[in-house]
Parts: sequence; structure tokens; C-alpha cells
Amino acid sequence: MPFGIINQWHEPPIWHGVERPLTDQLIIPTTWRELGIGAFGSPLGGLLHYEFYLTTTFNPAAFTPGQGLSGGSAEGAFAPANGFAVIGRLEIEPILGWVSGFAAYGSESGNNTHAYDASGKKLNVSQPIYGYEFDSRFRRYGVEARIEWANFFLPKAAALLLLHQKDGTLFFPDAATQGAVPTSIYGGYVELAYNVLRSLQMTRHQLLPFIRYQIVNTQATTVAGYGGHREDNIKEATVGITYRPIQQIAVKTDAQWRFDGNGKQITELDVSLGFMF
Repeated sequence: MPFGIINQWHEPPIWHGVERPLTDQLIIPTTWRELGIGAFGSPLGGLLHYEFYLTTTFNPAAFTPGQGLSGGSAEGAFAPANGFAVIGRLEIEPILGWVSGFAAYGSESGNNTHAYDASGKKLNVSQPIYGYEFDSRFRRYGVEARIEWANFFLPKAAALLLLHQKDGTLFFPDAATQGAVPTSIYGGYVELAYNVLRSLQMTRHQLLPFIRYQIVNTQATTVAGYGGHREDNIKEATVGITYRPIQQIAVKTDAQWRFDGNGKQITELDVSLGFMF
């Protein structure tokens, strides 16, 4: 799906850090793929690039509170096709190495559920999902910089809390204690890296220290009476180094400091070998 940077360009040497940013895991499901049909092109000599598709969409009954939209994606092959979505993306590249993009998404996912009321009567469910995203990436003069922001809205999330499965159990029986499906989620980050070997003309190896700061909230707004899950409001700082002997291979290490809305801190150290595949 043409939504965000990493969801489209997700081979490990292309992005910094061992783990993908939380924005590209929880807010933009990773790796988000659907079945569909559409059109794409690059008019004006490649200055602009557009994509527009009609696709399958999420199953809202499979959402996991605190995990954004990722649980509702059937990853293409198993996607129900009773609900549909439209997605579009426009990119502009004013100079070589600087690309900015905007994407918008809208769907009616309710028909993908098999929902019943408390008496066992089959229901027709309306569950719209809307979202937008913008990003910009720059790679020139040894500098690699990125900014990304994504926001999704589920205006009728309250209806999901009243729906039952065929056996009479609620879709989300633990919503009061474990968190409900939110009415909006958001996340974004800024990232900067520099190739400190650029001045060495005898090598094409790249060594890029980088820093990234991001905020993610998978319970940004919630159904009345189901809020208070501050642990889903996360701020994270990451510093690390990426070494590329060639463009298709990257050795990466980083340290992350993550803070949630309750003041809890998690420190994580990572190392990996990434390659194009």
C-alpha cells in the first residue's frame, strides 16, 4: 500500500535502525498489503508520481487494543472482500534526492465482520476508517533525513463494543480493562543521519551515525468511558550507526529509550545484519 516510506521501501539496508520505527509498525501496519486494482504514473518528466487504487480493507473485529490497525490486516492472501477501500498517493521530487509525498485512505470495513446483537440476530455493520500521511526524505551530500506523520480515524468505534460473535460473546469483552478500539491514532518521527566517510574519496563504504525521535499514540482518542490507557502514549529516542560496505548490505546497531504516558522507561540495545532480498 502506498502509505508512508518504509511500507513501500522496506528492505533492511534502506532504513536506519534494527527495528522499524513504531510509527511504521503500529500506526501504519507493517507490512501493509491488500488486493486491488488501480493506476499509477509519473507525469511532467518524473517530477510528479501518483498512485490510486481500489483495494480490500481491514477486518475491524480483529483489531487489538493498543496495537493500532495491524491486527485487522489480513495481508492480502486472506483478506475478506466484503468491504473496500480507496487509497491515493502523490509524490513530488523537485530536485534529485529530495522526495515528498502525501497519501490519503478511506474505507468502509463493516461488511468484513460477521456480527450479531445480544439476541443472536445478524447485523449489518458500518465501520468507516479514514487516514492520511505525509512524509519527506532527503538523501544527498552525505545527508540522509526523513520526516513522517500518520493519522487514522475510526469515528464509529463505539459500535464495535456492542457487537457479538455468533456464540454470543462480545468482540471485545475486556475493553473496560484492557482498552477499547480507539477513535483515532497517530504517530510520526524525524530522523537525521550523515555519512562520515563521504570525504574519503577512495571508498564507497558508508558509515552513518543517526538519531531519531518519534511519538506514537495508539489510544489518542477513545470511546467515552474507555480512556485512561496512558501506556499507549509513547515517546522514543533512538541513536545508532549504520555501516554499508555496499548498498545492498547494512550492519546496524542502535540504542532506544522509550517512555510511556505513565512515566515507565524501557532501554533497548539492538544489532543486526541486513541485506536486500
